[in-house]
Amino acid sequence: DGVSVNGLVAHLFRHESGRITAALTRALGSRHMALAEEAAQEAMLRALQTWPYRGVPPEPGAWLQTVARNFARDRLRREAGWAELTPAVQRFLEGQSVGAAAAGMDDTLAMMLLCCHPSIAPEARVALTLKVVSGFSTREIAAAFLLAEETVAQRIVRAKRAIREGRVEMAMPSGADAAERLHSVCDAIYLLFNEGYFASGGELSIRRDLCDEAVRLLRCVLETGYATPERWALLAMFHLHLARFGARRSEEHTSELQSPCNL
Repeated sequence: DGVSVNGLVAHLFRHESGRITAALTRALGSRHMALAEEAAQEAMLRALQTWPYRGVPPEPGAWLQTVARNFARDRLRREAGWAELTPAVQRFLEGQSVGAAAAGMDDTLAMMLLCCHPSIAPEARVALTLKVVSGFSTREIAAAFLLAEETVAQRIVRAKRAIREGRVEMAMPSGADAAERLHSVCDAIYLLFNEGYFASGGELSIRRDLCDEAVRLLRCVLETGYATPERWALLAMFHLHLARFGARRSEEHTSELQSPCNL
């Protein structure tokens, strides 16, 4: 029904929008990051418009990726940007090939590194990462940083402009640049886990899916060759909290049963 479809799309927005944006940005180049975001959002909108009537496709993630890719392709053709793309990118947009991930990296991690580029103000890097990669709303990011929504929105706009104007590409940095960017990436991953463990919105007080994604991304960081004792400790802390999920749910259920409002 409509309610279940809305819940599914909301779930997929958290999981798939960042991956779709990352894949399209990697294929098209960072100057088209805004188009990649728009394509991901358009795919989610079309899902809300069609799935309640036609049913959810067998592979909803692949469906969303195809719709987003086609949207980006049609937009570039209309705006006469098609001729500027390489044959490999044109084939990708036609669905003939999937392309190669940036330097063999996970697309999502590559996108996080892009969002934490040195050309972006340090205070805007984590906000941009949470917005573009993890599907956080501006309100959620503002709550995480205890800032006004307008302040966060302005930071994100400036960060996107820095990427677009700087023609920054998705690539694995090295040396001091890698250390600085990965530090910001880990900050974003921590906030992602924190949002999952203490969900600020929705009916669920725990979002296991967000916590699992934070663990996956942190493992990707550890596999880059820039593992540090602090990052291993962060992973250990994540797993410690994950081990308490069952007990925490039981505690919350018991608390609800004993609440005076329920007696």
